[in-house]
Amino acid sequence: MMFPSTATMYLSLMTDDNYFYNKVNYWNNVHGVNMSALCKKSWNDLCTGMIVSTVSPQCIQSKTNEEIIHIDCMTVTKEELSQGLIGSFELEFERITNWHGFIGWFDVKFNGNSTTVTLDTSPMSPPTHWEQMMILVGDVLKVNEKQLVTGTIKIQTLLPKAKRHIFVTLDYETQEQRYLKEYNY
Repeated sequence: MMFPSTATMYLSLMTDDNYFYNKVNYWNNVHGVNMSALCKKSWNDLCTGMIVSTVSPQCIQSKTNEEIIHIDCMTVTKEELSQGLIGSFELEFERITNWHGFIGWFDVKFNGNSTTVTLDTSPMSPPTHWEQMMILVGDVLKVNEKQLVTGTIKIQTLLPKAKRHIFVTLDYETQEQRYLKEYNY
């Protein structure tokens, strides 16, 4: 049997105008019918949870991808995992853009005697059935090059009730405002 040796979670800033257009602006012209009154509702529905999807590498807007959580799978205890995983981040935009949210992914390493195998789920790697996690920020924000977003993320399972269900708390701030978002997935 093979078990992962380590697991690492990453976070980046993202924009995806195509996704936004297809899911929200679509309502502006539905086969010639103006249903734009549904745009705000559609966006609000998208922003209440996390979206699991394959994301193009071109959507990443950070200068770097932040390692937010690293787990040594050989030593971590069930008690440590049940308390939640906490990470912090400082992300910088690489250009002026519309900011839609965050993108998260993970990799796991399987360390053998002579080789290490990595399962990488990042947008820069070939797609697998493990996709990325998009967390939309709410209002689309126009951001500047080198603008910072800093914060913390906490990921918890709702053990013992639902082992695969997670609760995410995202506390972040831009130069203008601080935000606290909670998501169930």
